[in-house]
Amino acid sequence: MTNIVSLRPYQFILLPIALGLLLPTLLMPWVIINFQGVNGLTPLDLMRGSYGRNNNDSGSKEGFATASREHPELVFLDLVSSYKVEGAFAFWISTYLASIVAMILSLVFQRLRTRIAVIAGSLAIAAAITWFYSIEELKINFAEQAAMTGGLIGEEFKGKGNERTLIDTIVRIGFGPYVVMPAGALAILFNSIQHYSKRNNRSDRHLQEKDKPT
Repeated sequence: MTNIVSLRPYQFILLPIALGLLLPTLLMPWVIINFQGVNGLTPLDLMRGSYGRNNNDSGSKEGFATASREHPELVFLDLVSSYKVEGAFAFWISTYLASIVAMILSLVFQRLRTRIAVIAGSLAIAAAITWFYSIEELKINFAEQAAMTGGLIGEEFKGKGNERTLIDTIVRIGFGPYVVMPAGALAILFNSIQHYSKRNNRSDRHLQEKDKPT
């Protein structure tokens, strides 16, 4: 743990860097949809689309095949709804937004900074992992259902065995989660440096007391 403690002089910059990585991911594509054009969807796009969809049933009634070219986020949200990853998607939104709030609070509240930092880092990493899981689960469910039904609209893919290739082409992971993970790691590193520095200080004081002449 000596290597971690040696980073103490640089500890002060870790949380600002972590927040500097985390905030821009709101505008970074987390998923790339290749359907009627290639579109990168950011968390803001998905949250806006989800909100609009919940307040307008027409979005859910249109279905995947008739999703508007002007609203590619509806294509992805239709996939999320159709292939049973809504729970993971909701968990991702919650943990992702909570990680941003916690990261900001860790900079505001100095007395609780260490504890809040590890919470923020853990939430950020959990959000990224949940996203990877959601996309993979969506693809698995899509491939299984497409293999049984034969395709998206009719039976255009039946018997061809290329369902996984199809969904890999339509849905790709963007680079948003790859930025969130190091942001979370930096916040946890901040906590680790603080923790082991305090432990070393206690050990040093204990040794000094033992060395005092009696």
